Amino acid sequence: MGVPSLEHVRERLRRIPALRLLGVDLLALEPGLVRLRLPFREDFCNSMGMVQGGFVTAVADAAGGLAVLSKLESGWKAPTIELKINFLEPIRGSVEAVGRVLRTGTGVGVSSMEIFLEDGTLAAAGIATYRLVGPTPRGHQ
Repeated sequence: MGVPSLEHVRERLRRIPALRLLGVDLLALEPGLVRLRLPFREDFCNSMGMVQGGFVTAVADAAGGLAVLSKLESGWKAPTIELKINFLEPIRGSVEAVGRVLRTGTGVGVSSMEIFLEDGTLAAAGIATYRLVGPTPRGHQ
């Protein structure tokens, strides 16, 4: 079957309620690399006027997970089993999340994630591990 197309992954994003709610958009897709955009909204901010870390973590996790899925055949899933993120700069605008596969193996995939401000400054960096779950054979659901 091969690697999923940009439009296939964009459609998959539209079907994820949390990412649709956040307005996350797919910017680029290559095997093992995904770029997503999280738009700025004032209702994403904490009391200090910065985007709350949970929103940033959600888009980072999505970028890492989709990067892993971009290396797998259609029908696979990659639920998160561990995620760590370091916040390096305050975020007061839209961001770009870049997920890169570090490794896919038997049963797990690992991605790095970087979050960039609009001016290109690295604002956060993380790493996540995903469980690789193969397609369920028809009749075995």
